[in-house]
Amino acid sequence: DDVPFGALPLGLALEGVHPDDAVGAQPPGLTADDVATVCWTAGSDGLPKGVPRSHNEWLALVPALVASAGLQPGARMLHA
Repeated sequence: DDVPFGALPLGLALEGVHPDDAVGAQPPGLTADDVATVCWTAGSDGLPKGVPRSHNEWLALVPALVASAGLQPGARMLHA
């Protein structure tokens, strides 16, 4: 109930609801391919840099991470 305007509740996203199909979930012109987060990494050269990630990238990456790590419901990961 506390999801701000322009956001899609995670539960709906995990159920496969596309942001464009959620009425009032986003302002016009915003899509799930727009940048949602910036992750910082040192990369291979050791220099910090920001890597922009979209909601769609996270929705594709997280299930693969969960599967490859063999995570079970209730598991927690620390990304330092």
